Amino acid sequence: MHLRPLNDNIIIEPDKMEEYKGTILIPDVVENAYKKVSPMGILVSWGDRCKYKDNYTVGKKVYFRQFSGTELTFEGRKLKVITEWD
Repeated sequence: MHLRPLNDNIIIEPDKMEEYKGTILIPDVVENAYKKVSPMGILVSWGDRCKYKDNYTVGKKVYFRQFSGTELTFEGRKLKVITEWD
């Protein structure tokens, strides 16, 4: 994969949230709204102006804000492009 974001953006591959079965029923409307995406993912790439490149390496798990960034699909993988601060 050769995909590099601009400026202080980073690319993350979000982890899929594990499904738990319990006694609480959640309507399909609410379930689809959250898309079952965990606010944790694997760092794929970063831009040339990121300040914290030395602290993180590609492949490391990072946290991010759940509804931040832009989703995209590249070579069959679902990725998110977010700013370094998110």
